[in-house]
Formats: sequence, structure tokens, C-alpha cells
Amino acid sequence: EYQLQFGHGGLWLGYNFKPNKLAHFSFSLMTGAGGVSVEEYRDDGENYALTSSASFVIVPTLGMELNLLRWFKLGATAGYQYVSAGATPQFANELNSPVLQLQFKFGYFAE
Repeated sequence: EYQLQFGHGGLWLGYNFKPNKLAHFSFSLMTGAGGVSVEEYRDDGENYALTSSASFVIVPTLGMELNLLRWFKLGATAGYQYVSAGATPQFANELNSPVLQLQFKFGYFAE
């Protein structure tokens, strides 16, 4: 039995078009570095790392946001996650995938 582990971090930038309107569009881009590893689980209860590698991650998204209250926004975005799997290219199909997000934003928005 194998387990694929993936993690990443980096910079997340975005822009809201006409943010004072009730409904408006948004764009964001997450980019950074991460790591991919594959472990094998054996009957003796031990885990064995088979391979691991660094990866580059980029996630562009487009979305729609609603200003429901002065302090509350509701948003939905769709995009695609691309991961360069480095030394583990056989797992690229499992890491590269469409992304859907539902966002609840609370706070003071100086727009």
C-alpha cells in the first residue's frame, strides 16, 4: 500500500474588479514551492520512503464575489492547480487538478 504526500507554500496575490459593486469578479494567483513524497506501508507496520522531490506549484483562479454586508463577503472561485512533480512525474495526474473554492470573508474592507 502506498501513500502520496504533498505540501506547498508560497505567495498568494489577488485582485477584485470594481469591489464596491454588489457582485464583482476576482482573480488570484497562488505560486510557490512544495514537496512530493511517496511512502510504502508494509505488514510489519514500518513506513518506507520510496521517493521524494521538490516541486513548483501554481494555481490561477477566477471568481465571483458578493458584498452581502459591509463586513461580510461571499465568494466562489474556480481554477486549476499545476504541480511540477520533479522526480515523481508518475503522480502528476493525481496532483494536477481543477480547484473549486467557497469563501466567507469577514472584516473591515477599505475599498
